[in-house]
This record gives sequence, C-alpha cells and structure tokens, in this order.
Amino acid sequence: MKLLKPLAVAALALAAFVQTSSAVTIYITGSSAFRTAANAAISANLTGATMKASTGSIGFIWTGGSMAGFGAVTVKATYTGSGNGIQTVAASGTGTPLTVAFVNDAFVNGGADPVSTASGIDNHVPDFAFSDVFPGATDFTSDNGYDDLVDNKVAICTFKWIASKNFPAGLSVDPQFLQYLFTAGKAPLSFLTGNSSDEHAVIFATGRDPDSGTRITAFADSGVGISTPVLQYKPVISAGAVTSHALYPIQTINGVSTGTAGNSGESSGATLRGNLTATLPTSGLTDEAAGTTAAYYISYLGIKDAASVAANTTELAYKGVLYGTNSTASTVPMVQEGKYSFWSYEHIVNDPNYITAPASTFYTSVKNTIQGYATGNANLDAGIQDDAAMHVKRDNDGSKIKPKFAF
Repeated sequence: MKLLKPLAVAALALAAFVQTSSAVTIYITGSSAFRTAANAAISANLTGATMKASTGSIGFIWTGGSMAGFGAVTVKATYTGSGNGIQTVAASGTGTPLTVAFVNDAFVNGGADPVSTASGIDNHVPDFAFSDVFPGATDFTSDNGYDDLVDNKVAICTFKWIASKNFPAGLSVDPQFLQYLFTAGKAPLSFLTGNSSDEHAVIFATGRDPDSGTRITAFADSGVGISTPVLQYKPVISAGAVTSHALYPIQTINGVSTGTAGNSGESSGATLRGNLTATLPTSGLTDEAAGTTAAYYISYLGIKDAASVAANTTELAYKGVLYGTNSTASTVPMVQEGKYSFWSYEHIVNDPNYITAPASTFYTSVKNTIQGYATGNANLDAGIQDDAAMHVKRDNDGSKIKPKFAF
C-alpha cells in the first residue's frame, strides 16, 4: 500500500504533463453570419497562433498557438449554419454523434472550403457552436433524441433584406410580400412599386438552406414560417451574369431531407451574397412568364455579408425601416428602440455530455470575450451588443419585441 500512493501521484503528474504538453485540437462550428466576431474571440484567446482561411471564408484553422494550462492548441472552425451547428453539437453526446468537415492540419491559406472538397478534410465531432437562433427554434431538441444544450447569449445578430444587382433603389418589403414571394417563388415588382408598368418585372426568391440561422430568423420574423416549405432558385452564373436558374434540388443534410424542390439553398452567406451580385437576363429563365421586362433576386443576409456586396446589390427597407443603431450617426429608426425587428440573439452552445477541457475552458473564454465587445467594436460587425443601449428584448426567434424599461 505504501508503494501505491507515490505511484498514483507519479501517474497524476504524468497525466498533467501530457495534458499540458501534448497538442490538442478544438473544433467549432455554427453560424456563418457571426464568424467575424467568433474568429476575433478565438484569436484573442490563443497565444502566438496563425489563422488561415478557406477561399469561401467558412473554413478556418489556427495553428502554432497555445493556451495557458494546456500547452499547444490548434483550433478549427467550419461555419456551415446555425441549424447544422445545433444539430451536430446536440448529437455529440448521444450514441450517434455527427461530424463536420474541417480543414486538415496541412491546410494552405486560401484553399478550398472543407464542404466543397472531397479530400484533405478532417471530419470530426464539434466541441461547441455559434447559433443565430435559440436551440428550440430547430428540430434538434431532446424531444427528438438530441441532448439538451448549455446555451449562452453573447450578442445580437442583425440582418438585412437585399435585392440583386440593378434592382430599383428606395423600396421596402413587408411580411405580407415576403410570405407570398417565398412560398410562390416569384412575385411582380409592381407589388413593391405600385406601378402597373412593373407587372412584368419578376422578382425571384433565393436564399439559404434550412440549416441556416439567417434563414430561420428571416422566416420567423417575416411570418413565412420556420418550417414552411419555400421555393428558392439556384442560379448558374458565368462572367457576372445569370445564364440559367432552377429550383434548388432536394438535399439530405446530416440525415434530414429538405423535402421538396426549392426548399434548400446555399450553405453559407458567403456563397449567397455572390449570387446576388450577378445580373439576371430579361428573358429565358425557368418559370419566367412571356413578356418579362426585367428579373431580380431578393434574399436575406447578415450584416457582414451585406456590407461586403453593398456596391453591387440594393438594400431594402423592412416594414419601411432601414437598418440602424444608436451607435451610428444614422437618422433612421433604431434596432435598440424596437422599430427594426430583423435581428436575433447570438448564442454559443455546447453539449455538457460531450465537451471536456480544454474545449470547455476555451468555450468560456470565447464567450466572455464576445460578451465584452461593445456595440461599435469592429469585431462585432455582425451586429450589436445586448447592453444598456438595447432598450428592447424578445423571448424567442421572431417573437414580439418588448420594452426592457418600465413605462
């Protein structure tokens, strides 16, 4: 017995040495709309790391970094959407975990997105995820065999309705129009202008796949419905012009079918925003009526993606209101006062049945870093902070906006 105690101490010491000296990898997934803030917080909590990004900016890797108490740490992130993030994390502690495609350790900066290449990928169960929506807004809950998640709100993610290149400026969309557009797949421009001369200018719906938190937020807030089957078009683009399009094909994503043609979409905002910068032809597109005089797309983007294509797209007012915050010099009505409702809380989630240190420690550090960003901080360009200047709140995605203050 006297020998066991020193041996046990030695074993613990060796385990501690291995833990602090061996390289570990942390895997992160989820919201693409919030990736700027997420990446900034990841970088802030690694010492000496180098970040490399994929061509489509949804796959990232941090190498050569370290974390106090754990030694060398590699971090990998693939941002394929909030729904996908919640599903894969909520399945991680169950008997049937799901993997996400991450870049491999030999990844070269500017290489292909992990979801678009069949080789050189690291398929792994994620440790935690970012989400633009509450876990309960998805089907990936304990009622359907998934684990309940630890959920922390870290900020507010804001979005815009965007029309494609050459769309007329100064127009506004409302829930009634959006409900018709996304269930019918197309609508006449005259619905927005009130001009009979625009009856044969066609607006087509396009957007993200059902795993997208941006889509969930857009359809929750506009009343289209989170689970409502929609009709969205997938363009074929050559030299900056749409040469053809068709309804998005049915897909199976992590074992879940999108159900019907048109109900899927792009897996990232980075891809969708590029589609909106293309010029549509005035005739010859699928489901285009004879005598069409013009054609456009309308869709939804996070603030970061919308800003990157602002020069070649058209921002739409939503219910007569353009996006704005109290932290800007804008004179438009404000998110913080409840007049602009196209926003959601940004969440960071983990499965307590799966996550362990150092990922759990890193989760807390990243959470605290983002919660410390103030509105106006360049790292928070996907939205704003839920701070004293935010005078309203909501209980669920798309639910009524309520005042925080007594009146």
